[in-house]
Amino acid sequence: MKEVPPLLMSVEDQAALAKAVVRLERSNLAMRLADYAGQPINRLMKALPPAANEKIQAAVHFALAHSVKVVVRSLESKAPVQPSRLAPKLIAGLAGGVSGFAGLAALPIELPITTTNLLRAIADIARAEGESLASRDAQIACLEVFALGHRGRGIGSAAGYYALRTMLAKATGDAVSYLVQRGAAEEAAPVLMRFVTEIAARYGIIVSDRAAASAVPLLGALGGATVNWIFMDYFQDVARGHFTMRRLERVYGAETVQAWYHEVVRRLAEKQKNAG
Repeated sequence: MKEVPPLLMSVEDQAALAKAVVRLERSNLAMRLADYAGQPINRLMKALPPAANEKIQAAVHFALAHSVKVVVRSLESKAPVQPSRLAPKLIAGLAGGVSGFAGLAALPIELPITTTNLLRAIADIARAEGESLASRDAQIACLEVFALGHRGRGIGSAAGYYALRTMLAKATGDAVSYLVQRGAAEEAAPVLMRFVTEIAARYGIIVSDRAAASAVPLLGALGGATVNWIFMDYFQDVARGHFTMRRLERVYGAETVQAWYHEVVRRLAEKQKNAG
């Protein structure tokens, strides 16, 4: 096994690293939603109509394309402030409650609202962790959170946080390079849309999980509001973990932080195995 470098971090940053690992590896939206609905995940997915996936993917692409415009054109660097966890969830809950009456028919209207609200919440967290949103790299990192939400189930999964970041790196690099060279004038360019497609493929899976939970009979508008609340809370956790890792990498170096991230994952997986 590769030797782990010495952990020369402050006590506060060690605690932040440990919390980030839990946020990024242990939690899974589908499992949270299944717990809320009181039904197994596979039964939740059967609640969706057969033609739902096509409608969901179309809505996801539209919502993310709209969000790209928000990122490129209007996210500006501001003084870091403590982000609100409550306000974005209240907006998400309201949108989910209204759409709960109409079901999937409301998705093309509701999802862009929820996605843009989510992006704003992600941006607030990024700022609080020291990101400058005037940076194209930080803007793209905000969009990466949509893809990082779909991960493996359980500590040490092959589809863990750094595995997904590695997979996204090529598409991310191309998109950042293009934006740096061309700026915001051509946000619909093919290279940027390929990046959006990569993000949408994973974000669409999360939206499908959310739609399945909303489609469970008897949940109705209250269920839609609660599902959207859980959805927002989940992505806030992912964003907090992601931008904590980026902050630590800027201070201690990416290689050292990644090595210790995997070491914490290994220890948690071992502890979980021994407890079982």
